[in-house]
This record gives sequence, C-alpha cells and structure tokens, in this order.
Amino acid sequence: KKSASSVDAFIKWLVKNPASPANIYAIDSNGSVYNSSDSGTTWAELSDRAGAGQGLAVWKDHLFVATTTTIDTYGPLSGTPAWLEFKTNLDTDADYHPMLTSKNDGKLYIGAGRYIASLEEVSGQNFDDANSATYTWTPQALDLPEDYKIKCLAELGNNLMIGTWQGTNIYDRMIADI
Repeated sequence: KKSASSVDAFIKWLVKNPASPANIYAIDSNGSVYNSSDSGTTWAELSDRAGAGQGLAVWKDHLFVATTTTIDTYGPLSGTPAWLEFKTNLDTDADYHPMLTSKNDGKLYIGAGRYIASLEEVSGQNFDDANSATYTWTPQALDLPEDYKIKCLAELGNNLMIGTWQGTNIYDRMIADI
C-alpha cells in the first residue's frame, strides 16, 4: 500500500539504499516510483516517470530509474534530491534494463538490448549527475551476439553473469543463456 490506497500496477524492481538500508525504492510497470523510509512498513509515491518501469539501482547517492528508453536520476539521496533526465537513448531495446553495481570495480552496469552500458565515476571527482565531467558513460561497454537480449545481471567472483533471452516477447522462445 501507499498512503491508504493500493499500488495500481505490478512492482517490477525493488532496491535498498546501501547507505541507509531502511530506505527502499520500487518502480512499477507504469513507471511510478515509490519510497519507503521504514523498511517497507509505509510507502509514498515519489514520481510517475511516464513509461514502463524497466530498471532501478542506487549508485553514488543517486537513484537510477530506467523506463523504456531513458534513465532518470533522483539525488543526492543524502541531501535535497531532485529529478534529472540523465540519459535519453538506451540502445536498441525498451524491454529490460537491469542494473548492477559491481563489487569488483565500483561501476554501474546497465543492460539495454544486447548491450551493457557502464557508468564510472571519474577519478578524483564526486559523481554529479548534472556534470558530465564527473563521470564516464559508455553506452556499449560490452555487446552480446545478435538476437540476444539482457534480462538480468549478477556477479560471480570476477565474472559478470548476464542472463539473456531471445524473441519479440519474453514468452516467444524458451532460449535463456548465461
């Protein structure tokens, strides 16, 4: 529930703020973003991002929200957060944009179709979503073979594990490779 009324769409992604684990963020299939500051006991709608919610992560004191083809940021979470349209064209895909903060190199990885985008803080800088001099954005840091689409990301040791699928709809073909 959010403030006495039910969430009206399926929650697709949930993330905790690692700096404040009682703060949980969620995005639903309509692009509405919710926040709980009490470990999920109560919820409030932060914003409607106008599109299907396709990915969510907390990185460098900012909430990253992916809709079909854009990534918006909300931050800094420790200050007075504000929304910013961060990236407007995710390559080739509008289905899933899973995100992973790497424990190995500290980068944020984002799935987009058959590509992995990466976001890295510039050495000696503090990430500022409104200042491109503080980060390096690589929209195609890794590419997979054609016809593959990324659905989930995980790390296993030093390896980036990429769960994939093929087809137009997730239920079209039962090919799911890692």
